[in-house]
Amino acid sequence: MRHYAALLAAVQRHGLPLRFRTDVTVHDKRFCASNDERVPFLWLLYRDGTHLFPACLPDRQTHSAAYLAEVLRDFSPGHWFGWDGVALTLLPDSAEAAAFLEQHRAEG
Repeated sequence: MRHYAALLAAVQRHGLPLRFRTDVTVHDKRFCASNDERVPFLWLLYRDGTHLFPACLPDRQTHSAAYLAEVLRDFSPGHWFGWDGVALTLLPDSAEAAAFLEQHRAEG
């Protein structure tokens, strides 16, 4: 699971999360184990945990724009990453995170 290994490397590099580490070791691991590593996703690593946003949910639906905007606003001090199906890339800010997700939704 190259995508999960990339998440763990980011956790080590940034020393986060400080709380709710099971976000990574249970929830993110479960997502990675049940999804092909070619599936793009947006991942947020912050002090109190992680949030993972697949470009498309299993039923091909996407997170609502309002929900994503709320998360972007509330957790923007964190580190945003995009998994493009090959590599995990640190994104400079929440605007780039939103653009990454929209780009990969359009491709899906």
